Amino acid sequence: ITIGNDVGATALTLNAGTGAVSIATNGRDHATTIGSTTGSSAFTAQTGTGTLTLASGGIVATTSVGATTIDATGALELNSSAGVIQIGQDAVNQNVNIATAGTRTLTMGSASGASSVVINAGTGNLDLGVNATEHTVRLGSITTASATSIRSGTGAMTFIGSGDVTMDTAGVIELNST
Repeated sequence: ITIGNDVGATALTLNAGTGAVSIATNGRDHATTIGSTTGSSAFTAQTGTGTLTLASGGIVATTSVGATTIDATGALELNSSAGVIQIGQDAVNQNVNIATAGTRTLTMGSASGASSVVINAGTGNLDLGVNATEHTVRLGSITTASATSIRSGTGAMTFIGSGDVTMDTAGVIELNST
């Protein structure tokens, strides 16, 4: 069944009163396509103060040949109850920026149970707090039996302080060399 035509500036409007407008909701297996990928075609999905819901019993996939922007005036959550959340996992050599503008506190990880945070680097640097602003860089915890280990391979380990360098412990300070 075809409604309308595909020539000229033909418009097609579907309206309803307070009832619903349903498209392809008969419970049959079929593909439903809305919109066109030709030229400068546009597609808008909108709601008033209600919720815009995208539901799928399978995979939800989005593809854009341009930029994709997701903005929210409220909280923005990305969760998974049954799999890993991956950001930037494709083998594409582009940077990943997180919280790079505005005044923000970036929190990573959870203090619950045996949660851990792993930060890996290839042959490039792993830089923590090396930008040219005055701030304190803290590493480690002073809670009960917590431990901090700083290691290097066969390369040098260098500690540089333009001010005082203080090492304070309730236990032993041991410096060894071979």
